[in-house]
Amino acid sequence: YLAESLSGARRSQMEGDVIVGANEFSVPVDTLRVHHSHFVVYTKSRLLEQTTPAGLAISDEASTASNLTFFDDDLDRGEVGGILYWTQPHDISEVNTYHIYLAE
Repeated sequence: YLAESLSGARRSQMEGDVIVGANEFSVPVDTLRVHHSHFVVYTKSRLLEQTTPAGLAISDEASTASNLTFFDDDLDRGEVGGILYWTQPHDISEVNTYHIYLAE
């Protein structure tokens, strides 16, 4: 479910029931959060659904580096070497690492 709190307030089921034995759920791309701030998971028996769910606050943050600058110090054709500089995102609280790639 999507919910407004860890206790499952104003919950909204995302899809049908998940089968026993599964331990993952693919949240569809572009799922609207609306007022929801948490994922909550309830177990359910043949008789009833548990009253206290397991929950997780949704972290929906985007942090983008900008202003990339590179000065090529390698004088050989087809090779590069030097220092790549960038401006860090304004909020780096959710950033763990930066991944650098060569791209075509």
